[in-house]
Amino acid sequence: MNYERGSLRDYDTWDKDYGARGWNGEEMFKYFRFDENNHDYELSDETHGRKGNLQVTSSYDTNILRGFFGASSQMGYSVRDINDGNVEGVYRMQATIGPDGHRSSAFTAFIQPHLGSRKNLHVAIGAFVTKIIFQKTSDPNVTTAHGVEFVMDGKHHKICTLKEIVLSAGAIESPRLLMLSGVGPKQHLEDMQIDVVSDLPVGQNLQNHVAVRGIDGAINATTFLEIPSVNDIKALMDWYKFGKGPFTSPYGTHLGVGFYKMNESDSTPDIEIMLQGLRDDAPPCTFQDNKGGPANFNLLTILMRPKSRGTVRLRNKDARVPPIIDLNYFDNADDIEILARGAKFSADLLNTEAFARVGVSYAATPIDACKDKDASSLNYWRCVVTVNTASMGHPVGTCRMGAKNRSDTVVDHKLRVKGVKGLRVADASVMPELNTGHTNAPAIAIGAKAGDLILKQHGLVS
Repeated sequence: MNYERGSLRDYDTWDKDYGARGWNGEEMFKYFRFDENNHDYELSDETHGRKGNLQVTSSYDTNILRGFFGASSQMGYSVRDINDGNVEGVYRMQATIGPDGHRSSAFTAFIQPHLGSRKNLHVAIGAFVTKIIFQKTSDPNVTTAHGVEFVMDGKHHKICTLKEIVLSAGAIESPRLLMLSGVGPKQHLEDMQIDVVSDLPVGQNLQNHVAVRGIDGAINATTFLEIPSVNDIKALMDWYKFGKGPFTSPYGTHLGVGFYKMNESDSTPDIEIMLQGLRDDAPPCTFQDNKGGPANFNLLTILMRPKSRGTVRLRNKDARVPPIIDLNYFDNADDIEILARGAKFSADLLNTEAFARVGVSYAATPIDACKDKDASSLNYWRCVVTVNTASMGHPVGTCRMGAKNRSDTVVDHKLRVKGVKGLRVADASVMPELNTGHTNAPAIAIGAKAGDLILKQHGLVS
């Protein structure tokens, strides 16, 4: 749900370095603005859309959030709109949540309004696609995507297309389905006893934002206790009746974000720090087992531009079998170094005067696997990031977009799968590199631009 566009430079890199023509920062930000209905009127109308279907709001304000802003300012980072193309700085969390406190998404914004009213829209619930059907044309050198096979309600079905197929299953499932259908690395497909339709680097270039958890701030002054319990009836009622309060933020706890440079020579920040609330009465959560004591919060520290690359591969040719996902985190030592610096920076933030003024102190809890190292040293944090790792669930890159003549691309700049006709991919798998931020916003923008590309190809718009 986090709404983080990333840097203009992220998308300029797609265009200039990979040959993804038309996917530069200016073009992508055009789609961000067009789709968006941003309800934070402190932000510029020139930068943000007000008429789109995707609802965007900022997190509620708290003393802890102001402490976070103050701490970042003390470290040299200003409070500013991090969605204006220059991500460096800190701001209230923006998320795809409407002013009524309910989630907005690609489904609620762009599909749900048309259900039942458009004759050319059919949604099959519970359908599981098993294969893309290809057929030869009158030209023996041309193969066209003709349809898909899928299972629904225990029955096998086949549906054919008159024009083209758009695959949008994500950075894990899109490459899996392509490979099951014969589009992928030739040797791997032959090993799986799958007939090769097009020899492409499908499933390679897997990237994901990786984070380090457990960097906590303890709230020592009860007057500043603003993080809600899941059993907080007033907070729940504020959300249910008025669409207000802490439960309007993602998970009810995400308050603010900051983007920071650990390498001053870099043009774009390489670390994101996300302020998340935890409570002493909360059950164990995704990021840490909260073991009681004073109420606290977490500074989740995230590596924005990892150099390590993983893969998605088939186990066999059975469509029901999950793929082999090799995340390959920290294969490149630079990733450990940058994330370790980011983790230490987060701990330093918690020790600032600004946080102390709102009753917050660093709740240092040494990690057992790293207790032989000085907890104030960078070497300690190098150890921590490799044993206290969290995945952000932002996989991209496995059907990389770029120039058609590049050997490391799967789709061209119009999202068309190379070597076949009538098939596109439109999801985060086409992203050549990760953006500096969460992938929700760019994934939606990719879908919007894909729609325009399809309409233009079929002469439906000029």
